[in-house]
Amino acid sequence: MQGLRKQVIHNDFNPHNVLADAVNDARIAGVIDFGDMVYAPLVQDLATACAYQVQPDGHPLDGPADVAAAFNAVCPLQPAELDILFDLLAVRAVISVAISGWRAKKQPENAPYILRNYPRAWAGMERLAAIPRDEARAIFHAACSRS
Repeated sequence: MQGLRKQVIHNDFNPHNVLADAVNDARIAGVIDFGDMVYAPLVQDLATACAYQVQPDGHPLDGPADVAAAFNAVCPLQPAELDILFDLLAVRAVISVAISGWRAKKQPENAPYILRNYPRAWAGMERLAAIPRDEARAIFHAACSRS
C-alpha cells in the first residue's frame, strides 16, 4: 500500500449508496452515506465498488472489470493500483461477509435486514477465491488498457 495515491475516499460505493439518474439509469446522479469516509489509497474506493459487481453468472470479474475500465477512463490507474485491485476487492468481499455476520449477532432483531445480501455476498466471495491472482491481474490490466 506504500506508494499508492491516497486521498479522502467514500469507502462504501455499494448499490444502496449510489443513486441512478431518473432519466438515464446508466448515469450516476448522486451518492449517499458518507459514514465510512477515510483517507486511504484511492484504488480502495474502486475495489469497494467492484466488490459489489461480482455477479452470480458469467465470469466473476466481468462486472468488476467493466467498473475498473470506466474508472480508468476518467482517472487513469497506475500499474501498482491495477496490481493490487483484485486483492483489495477480495478483502472487501470478506469484510462484507464478516461484518454482516457480526452485526446480525449483535442486533438479532435486525438480522433479516442485515443479512439480506449475505447469501449472494458469500457466493461472490467463494467465486473470487477460485480465481488465480495472476489471472485476475491480467483481466484488470486488459480491461483498463482498452479504456
